Amino acid sequence: MTEEELTEIYESIYGTIYGTELLNAVRAGRNFTGFGNYMFTHPEPVFNGCLDTKVISAWQNEDGSMDIQFCGTNGTNNTIKYNSVDITITDESLGTICDISSTDYWDSITPGRSKVFTVHVDPSNVLTGTAEWGSVRSNVHTSY
Repeated sequence: MTEEELTEIYESIYGTIYGTELLNAVRAGRNFTGFGNYMFTHPEPVFNGCLDTKVISAWQNEDGSMDIQFCGTNGTNNTIKYNSVDITITDESLGTICDISSTDYWDSITPGRSKVFTVHVDPSNVLTGTAEWGSVRSNVHTSY
């Protein structure tokens, strides 16, 4: 395959899995990361008996802000609505990229379903500016 064909496949995968906004960051050479749990790609896989919340991707926007996607998988018998979400994104070398709390209105997740949510982080709350990310990890805590 040519480099152009490989790039097209790569971008198609990112665009399909993570969405247009992350793909735009990839194309522009901005910071982005995916966290590898792909249950969010279909709304039905859940862990029976529990609510699981995982950060699935993060990317930096042109203005220096960032967006973080997380997925809630509801394996309980109850409808779940998040009251607040606390997310910390950390780079192994840079330290804390952002540490945010959000009490935005979150839609409900019905039993046996998953749903993807996006948190927008203002540039002033991106502690590393636009420094290049390396090895990134996430931590999420929710209340419902």
